[in-house]
Amino acid sequence: MRKTNNSYQLSPTDLANFLGCRHATSLDMRRANGDLEIPFRSNARLDRLAEKGLRHEHAYLQSLKDRGLRVESLSEFDDTRQAEITEELMREGVDVIFQAALSCGPFAGRADFLIRVDAESKLGDWSYEVVDTKLSQDTKAGTILQLCCYSDCVAAIQGGRSMFAYVVKPASTDQREAFEKELFRLDGYWAYFELIKRQLIESTGGDCLHNLYPEPVAHCEVCRWFPHCDDRRRNDDHLSFIAGIQTSQASEVRRQGLPTLTAFAEADAESIQRPAVGSKESLLKVHHQARIQQRGRTSGENIVEHLPIVWPDETLEKQPPPMGFLRLPEPDPGDIYLDFEGDPHAPDGVLEYLFGYVDRDEIYSMDWSLHRQSEREAFNRLMRDLIDQQNSHPNFHVYHFAPYEPAAIKRMASRHQLHEDALDDFLRREMFVDLHAVVRQSMVLSVESYSIKKLEAFYSYKRRADLADVRPALSEVEWAIEMGGIDQIEPQTLDLVAAYNRDDCVSTLKLHQWLEEQRALVSLDHGPLPRPTQSSDDRKPETIERQAAFIDVREQLKLLAGDVRDTETQQARWLAGHLLEYFFREDKTVWWEYFRHRDLEDEELLFENAAVAGLELVEQISPQGRDRNPTSVYRYPAQEHKVRVGHCLKHRDGLTVGTVVDINPQSRSISIKKTGKSSDFHPTSVFVHDLVAPGTQPDSLLEFAREVASSSWPNENQRCARTDLLCGRPPRLLTLSLPLNGESVSVATAVALDLDQSVLPIQGPPGTGKTYHAARMIVALASQGKKVGVTAVSHKVIANLLNEAAKFDQEGKCTFAHKPKKGEKDTVDRITVLNSNPDALDAVSAGTVVGATAWLWSSEPAEGILDYLFVDEAGQMSLAVALSAMRAAKNVILLGDPQQLEQPQRAAHPEGADIAALAHLIQDGSTIKDSQGIFLADTYRLHPDVCDFTSEQFYEGRLKSEPKCQNICILGNGPLSGTGLRLVSVDHVGNQNRSDEEVAVVSAIVQHLLTSSTRWRDKENDINELEPKDILIVAPYNAQVDALSAAIGDRARIGTVDKFQGQEAPVLIYSTASSSADDAPRGMEFLYDPNRLNVATSRSKCMTIMVAAPKLFEPACRTPRQMQLANTFCRYAELAVQVDHFTQS
Repeated sequence: MRKTNNSYQLSPTDLANFLGCRHATSLDMRRANGDLEIPFRSNARLDRLAEKGLRHEHAYLQSLKDRGLRVESLSEFDDTRQAEITEELMREGVDVIFQAALSCGPFAGRADFLIRVDAESKLGDWSYEVVDTKLSQDTKAGTILQLCCYSDCVAAIQGGRSMFAYVVKPASTDQREAFEKELFRLDGYWAYFELIKRQLIESTGGDCLHNLYPEPVAHCEVCRWFPHCDDRRRNDDHLSFIAGIQTSQASEVRRQGLPTLTAFAEADAESIQRPAVGSKESLLKVHHQARIQQRGRTSGENIVEHLPIVWPDETLEKQPPPMGFLRLPEPDPGDIYLDFEGDPHAPDGVLEYLFGYVDRDEIYSMDWSLHRQSEREAFNRLMRDLIDQQNSHPNFHVYHFAPYEPAAIKRMASRHQLHEDALDDFLRREMFVDLHAVVRQSMVLSVESYSIKKLEAFYSYKRRADLADVRPALSEVEWAIEMGGIDQIEPQTLDLVAAYNRDDCVSTLKLHQWLEEQRALVSLDHGPLPRPTQSSDDRKPETIERQAAFIDVREQLKLLAGDVRDTETQQARWLAGHLLEYFFREDKTVWWEYFRHRDLEDEELLFENAAVAGLELVEQISPQGRDRNPTSVYRYPAQEHKVRVGHCLKHRDGLTVGTVVDINPQSRSISIKKTGKSSDFHPTSVFVHDLVAPGTQPDSLLEFAREVASSSWPNENQRCARTDLLCGRPPRLLTLSLPLNGESVSVATAVALDLDQSVLPIQGPPGTGKTYHAARMIVALASQGKKVGVTAVSHKVIANLLNEAAKFDQEGKCTFAHKPKKGEKDTVDRITVLNSNPDALDAVSAGTVVGATAWLWSSEPAEGILDYLFVDEAGQMSLAVALSAMRAAKNVILLGDPQQLEQPQRAAHPEGADIAALAHLIQDGSTIKDSQGIFLADTYRLHPDVCDFTSEQFYEGRLKSEPKCQNICILGNGPLSGTGLRLVSVDHVGNQNRSDEEVAVVSAIVQHLLTSSTRWRDKENDINELEPKDILIVAPYNAQVDALSAAIGDRARIGTVDKFQGQEAPVLIYSTASSSADDAPRGMEFLYDPNRLNVATSRSKCMTIMVAAPKLFEPACRTPRQMQLANTFCRYAELAVQVDHFTQS
């Protein structure tokens, strides 16, 4: 940023800084005005990277010249005329312009390359695209902003924006070409860029940034102004210096009139009020921490205060995991102390680039892994070392600080498909000991952070490596990993990082020794403290033998696939090998989560989606009828959770507490049907342990995988739907060819009848009548004597499709049956309930259309019994489950929409094995190609003003409104009449999963709609009163749904996005709740998920109203993926009519 002629000249970097922190922009403005200076600090790493970047840039320049292209370099012209000359060269139509000088409004800069393409523009029959050269293998968000900024300048000259921009990187070592060119479709980022650009220009043109306070944000980690802001916060005694305090808690403390750490510490605990969000107990813990820190400040000493011992309850048959000092096992000569160094921004995800550990004699072992293959090799060696250590020291433990190392080991085991069974054994034996958890559960210390470096003062550990030298060394290694320059790292830099890693390992050892000393002190007052007992491997021999069979076939497939996978057969075999263990990975993840949840305290479980904490018994209901056990009703404080009716709940001691029979979000109560052992036990927290046995599905996959591994596969003379799906092939037809013109139901039925033992995918966007089409196809096929089955991920979806088919079959040509979950019944007279698998298969043989889950269709007796299997919601069914169910069918119809809510899965699976069946066929696009299947392009729900947004953002512009939808309209006065998108911006700060501010605004909107004589016109031009059933209110979080329900009651239908998939109403209100992306409790991938936004906004027939905080549209994105997520929100804001009426006080 520079100041010229009373205005600021901006660069793309200023955009990125503005995103990260508005206060940083205000400081940049002061610096540009000459009011503030930043001391110059040389950086040899950046100098070397800049030099390497120039070499890469000029190498690409030379490659363009070698292709015979006309290249003009702006460096050869006078600086004062370079922007003018750039425009002249563009009008002349030269092939390549190097170092193009561009400006547009307040923005100015140099694009590495402008390259001519054959696309018409104001210049002629050509135009230009921006190309940037970067060393990094992982493109950053700042680079995309730069491309957008330069493309904006180019658009001003040529009269239109180009469709693409590019980043040219050094090619990977396994590629033949010298350069790798990465393409970016600018539409996927443009709305985000435009919004941020506009806000930056407005902010620098006024004084709205002048009085901002430097609240700590994520950008602080990389901001050059951090020392300046940190000094101010320290001078102000800011609450952020309390160890462990959350943003929402700091806001609550300030609301209670305690603006500083000192004021909070000196307040009486009795005066602390219950917070609006979270529990009072959590706030009191933070208050206790503040008091200890204040004591340390005033005394100048390191204060240690031991917490009360949580003794085992001898009355319990099963004990919860020990807490605090009781977590420490008996020290063993074989104990090791582990620490990883990882780069979260490495290409393709986190890379653990240094594995280090010490033994009890401080002997250090390390292994570098600066790229993905070496990570695999280093992980393999580490796990072999641990296995050897276990063999020689059966009672050894692996000590670490914080949960990072076990989480990284799980991640690498899944990514590299290595040592998963050994890891299972380690977790069962509870061999990993988290010393950070021991500290937090056993004592309170006078520290601002419970990082290991802050604790070292308590056990007098002196590091060998100077942290001031280490930080730039770590940064240099990670930059080299990200930029593809690991060969440029100096040996002394690696030595420094290794010394730092050794310090961390030895510090963990010294911390363990200090904790043992503290444990001994506590024992003097309380008597001997028990040690935890080590669990053993309780797997049955037949389970181990069965898993070995799967591993054997997997290894055969990996060997046949090879490393390159150039052919369809090699790729299919590779994928089959990874799919083979899908169910085992899912099962392992459930157990890994079980062990993780067991180790969490009630306060931590408050923030877990799969848990409910803070339980208080309300009522004990005696057994009724044949029931032998009571039902306990509990209330719980406001929290975000995903506990549902039917979930099995566990306690930390491993006891099965019972099954959820009712949960009321409005009253925040949960009813649990107890087990015999838990009847009189009333826990304060529970968590879900939803382990569902996959039945015969793994065996079905094994049978198919053995076929794929055979030397005769694939046999072109042996047609197979499973093979077609695995290979991603288009439908194989007997006489027809896609695409086929005509009425959509007739076309779909004709294609289905013409299938030649193959797969027909049908993608049905919102309101296109996917179920309508499927029901008519089912009746048509069954009427011709075809044996038809129906399956889906839930019995509810199966029953819905069967019911729709039965209603259409008014002549009674077909019979329908459903094998539901045990104890469940269908409510439609024509649907026969089947109680067993043999009954279901007999019904199929008799010509009945039978609905059942994959548990039936994957069984051996079902093999080949169906002519057609309809897989509903195939966008939510994993490829592994679909392939297992397809054992029963000759032909398969996949119905669904991958652009709506995705498949639920727990585990991290290898690429390709982690997607749904329908998504596997669509691959990189948003819609199915005409040659690959059928896309239902006409929506019978959405008015064009809603459809246009939905179509553009989620369906590549292919979705159109049926003509009568033009009639749908809200009739009334004011901004909520008419059609289309509305945005109501509500200012709030620090809200995570609940916003009372938004609740008040939504309530006012509903009140207006229901009391202002508002009516609505339907497709048939009939006028209707707008009633509560005509208003859908959707929120991403249960806590917000609870608050909305309490305020609005029955004046509207209210629920989460998941609840309302498939439903519709004239008006949809979407309340997003979170104050910003940083506040979103499940991160951007959840809140900004385009599939979730698609489902939410497309419930409305004619009006969608988003109620959201302004900062939600301004996330500080680090990656192109995050920018794409934000872009959809920003595009909504761009198209929506802003409504201020309901936010005015």
